[in-house]
Formats: sequence, structure tokens, C-alpha cells
Amino acid sequence: MANNFFCLPFSTHPLRDALYDELHARPFQVLSTPQQISHLAFKAQPEELEEALRLLCELCRRYSVNQPGADIVSFQQDFGEFTVRWERHMEFYVLTVQRPAAAESEPFRHPVIGMLPGDWLALLPGQAVAAFHLVLDDGALSLEPEALARYFEGQRLIMSQPKEGKALLCTAFKLHSDGFGRFLIRNQGISDYQMGRLVQRVIELETYRLLAQLSLPTAKRLSPELNAMDTELARMLAKVPTIESTEDERDLLQRLSLLSARLESYRAETNYRFSATRAYHDLVLTRLRNIRETEVEGHMSVAEFMTRRLNPGLRTCESVQNWMEDLSRRIERAGDM
Repeated sequence: MANNFFCLPFSTHPLRDALYDELHARPFQVLSTPQQISHLAFKAQPEELEEALRLLCELCRRYSVNQPGADIVSFQQDFGEFTVRWERHMEFYVLTVQRPAAAESEPFRHPVIGMLPGDWLALLPGQAVAAFHLVLDDGALSLEPEALARYFEGQRLIMSQPKEGKALLCTAFKLHSDGFGRFLIRNQGISDYQMGRLVQRVIELETYRLLAQLSLPTAKRLSPELNAMDTELARMLAKVPTIESTEDERDLLQRLSLLSARLESYRAETNYRFSATRAYHDLVLTRLRNIRETEVEGHMSVAEFMTRRLNPGLRTCESVQNWMEDLSRRIERAGDM
């Protein structure tokens, strides 16, 4: 019985109900096979998150179906021919469209996202970070090398068997000619509930993987800047023993202050992004462990691909962040001298 039907004989925290609800805010789906799924993830500002929810309500009105509440974080609605799932996160929102559909000979030719109104899709706010299709196959599709090459446009495939061999996962982790990524999952003996959990983890793995990499271009851009600042600081420190007047000392302190101000602007720009990168990276590793994959001979597994390609990016960001911290301490010591 919910707390609002009776009064406990002691006081409770005002967030107690919300804390219980949070555990069930984003439940796993039950997904039958075969299935077509399209997934979008948009990085968005707070006002864009609100606009995205408003557009979702507008879509529901168009199809005369139930609309989400104002404070909803997760919403799923059957639209007749397809189902829409919408989720709000801290800095992004996701839109997943799906329908039970038998596989065609070309499984990615007519994705389910094409069933959404084009004018409505064009209004979605924010910037799309993730956009990919998933096809759940019940064994009807050919998985011969020639067929897979056709499905994935000749890209080199990453392949593994999640759920300890009860499913087969194929992807290239690349964009294809339609601008979307592609995943093919064959059901080899898992239940609809297990398939729902697997699909959710694959979706999160790919989404968090992309979000984790957002800070890498910034880290690469700042590296030469930090190198120049490091060299400039070394030149300043070399002049300290030769300072003979108060005017020279004042000039050096001014230059150190300008150098410190530049560095602090870089730290302010990157602190949140680098912290988010670590958090998303940890989520990717968790999802990799959860899918419990076994290798397919002759192919790189998802875990192997991710650790080889994602970890160096994380180390680059951590290196740049540590470099800025070290440079800040040395500038402060120079000022003290």
C-alpha cells in the first residue's frame, strides 16, 4: 500500500517517495523477436529538454494518444503501428521508436524511424550525438559473409555472442550511407524479457560511448596550448634569478597573472566535460560486463573493441586535466617566489 493511503507513526524524509520511484523510472522493456528499433540521443540544454518534451506532447496529440506529464523522466506510448519511448537525462534526451516486424532481405532499408512525421523530426531540439538502428532477428535473415557485408555496406564487423551465447550481436560501430549506425541482434534462445534487457544495454553502451568521446577533441585542441604555456612559464622562471628591480618583479607577476587567468579559463571550460567523460566511461564498462559476451572466432568482440579504442581517449583527457592541475600549481609557486 502506498504511503498516501495511510499515515506512518513517524516522520519521513520529503524525498522518500521520489527515491523509491527513481528505481522504477526507466524500466527494462519486454521485446519480442523480430523487431525493428531506431534510437536517437540529443545533447541538449535545459530549455531544449523542455522543448523536446513539448514536441513529444504535440506528437501524442497528432495521433490522439496519451500525453506525458510535465515532470516525466521516462515515457512510453503505443502509437498503433509503432511504439515511442522517450527519456530525459541530465544533459541529453533519447527517443526510441520500435515495432514488431519480420526481417526483410535488406533489414536496414526501411527503418522504423521513417514512420514518424518528417516535419516533426526536423524540429527536434539539441544536437544528435547518437543515431542508430537495431534489427532483432529470429533466424530469418541470412548471416552468410556476403549477406552481412551487404547489410553493413562492406564495413569491418565487430561480432560477439552476448548472454553467454544465447544471442549474436553484429555491428561496425561506424556511420553508414543513411547517416545512422547499425546493430543486428539474432535471438538464439533468450526470452523476451532477456532480449529487452540486452537491447537496453546495447543502446546505453553505444550512447554512453559517444557521449564519453565528446571531450576528446577539446583535449586534443588544448594540448598544444598547454605546451606553449608550459614553455612560457619555464622562460619566466629562468628570469627569476636575474630580477634586479621592483619594476621587473611587478612585470613578471603581471605576466604570471595573465598566464594563470588563461589556464583557469581552460579549466572552467573542461572540468565538467572531463568529469562526465569518466562517468560515461564507467557506465560503458558496466554495460560491457552486463551483456556477458563470448567471442566469435575471427572477429573482435565488443569489449575488446571498446577497451582498445575508448580507453586511450579517456587517458588523453585525464592527461590533459592532470597537466592543467600541475601547471596551475607551478604558476602559483612561481607567484609565491
